[in-house]
Amino acid sequence: MSSSALLTSIGHPSEIAALLRWKLSGKAHAAKSLSGTTTPTSPKSRSFTSNGTNSVTSSQSNSSGDLNGLAESQNADLGKQSPNGDLPPLSDTATTWERCEYYLFLTSRSFAVVISELNATLRTPTALFYLVLRGLDTVEDDMTLDPAYKISLLENFYTFLSDTSWTFDGISQQEKDRALLVDFTCVTKELAKLDNVYQEVITDITKRMGKGMAMYISQEDSLQDPGNRVKTIQDYNEYCYYVAGLVGEGLTRLFLHSTLEPDLVDDPPHVLSVHMGLFLQKNQYY
Repeated sequence: MSSSALLTSIGHPSEIAALLRWKLSGKAHAAKSLSGTTTPTSPKSRSFTSNGTNSVTSSQSNSSGDLNGLAESQNADLGKQSPNGDLPPLSDTATTWERCEYYLFLTSRSFAVVISELNATLRTPTALFYLVLRGLDTVEDDMTLDPAYKISLLENFYTFLSDTSWTFDGISQQEKDRALLVDFTCVTKELAKLDNVYQEVITDITKRMGKGMAMYISQEDSLQDPGNRVKTIQDYNEYCYYVAGLVGEGLTRLFLHSTLEPDLVDDPPHVLSVHMGLFLQKNQYY
C-alpha cells in the first residue's frame, strides 16, 4: 500500500510536502492526528481526536485489552521502519473513528502522513479506503490459510463491508496487521456513515481487487509449494493491476466525487491512474 500513498500525492504538492516533512522529521510529524490537531512533542503523549460520535459496540469476543495486546506486539517491528512504533494504548472508551485513526497509524507508513494533509472532505473516505484494502491485503498475505478458504474470503470480502458486526480472528498470529481484522467493526461502522457515492467506490474496488487476488491463488498452494500463477509478463501486469492499478482508479474516483478537483476528468478506465499504480507497484521494493 505504500504505492497508493505516493499515487495520491502525484499532482498534489501539499501531500508531497507532508511526505518530505515526515522523511526529515520522522515520528514527530507523523504523530499529528487526522483531525488536524497540533503534534505533541512526544508521540507517546499524543491523543487522537475523533470526528465520529459513536462508541465501539463490537459483538466480537475480544476485549479492548486483547486488542491492545495484539497491537503492542506488532509495534516493535513497525517502529523500526515507520512512524507508528510508539502509539499510545488504545483507550477502552475510544470511538469507532478513533479506532480507525489508531489502525491507520499502526498499519501504514507514509500513507498515514499523506492522509493527515488531505482536505477534511477526502480525509475520512481515503482513510477508510486504505483500511479496507489493508484488511483485504492482510488476508491475501496470510500463507497459513487454506487456499480454498482464502479464495472465498477474498472474493466475498466486499460483502463484509455492509455488515457492521463482521470481524475475523482466523488470521495468523504472525500477520502484523491482524489486529485490524479482529476489530474490523470500527471500519465498517465508519464506512456506513459515508456518502453513498464513496461507499460505492470503495465497495466496487474491493470487489474487483479481491476477485483479482483470488485468481492468482492456486487450490494447491501450500507453505511448502506455493502455487505461482505469475508465469508471463502479461500475468505480472495483470496481477499488478489488481493490487495497485485499482488503487489508482479508486483514489481518482474518490477525488472526482469530492468535487475538490475541478480539473479532474472522469475518464474511465482511468488509464493514467492505472499505469501509475503499475509503475509504483513494480518499483516499490527497489
